[in-house]
Amino acid sequence: MGMNLSLEIDYEFADKVTVENLKDSYRRLGKDIKDLEDRGVREPWQQEDYENFKKYRKAIKKVLKYYMVHTEAKEFFDESK
Repeated sequence: MGMNLSLEIDYEFADKVTVENLKDSYRRLGKDIKDLEDRGVREPWQQEDYENFKKYRKAIKKVLKYYMVHTEAKEFFDESK
């Protein structure tokens, strides 16, 4: 029943897809962090999410810096503040 499809892409294209996906995740985590900060008092599970979101965002920033040219990374992170 299932189709077996394959798609061959080069490393450069794969890196671009990875960077765009990570940038999107970084932005969404930033929004989630801000939403929880604006909330003020948080439920225990929200506080746990908040702390995890901050850790994940920091980790994604490190990975993005690995994949991105320095000037691109600086520009992206300056815009994302």
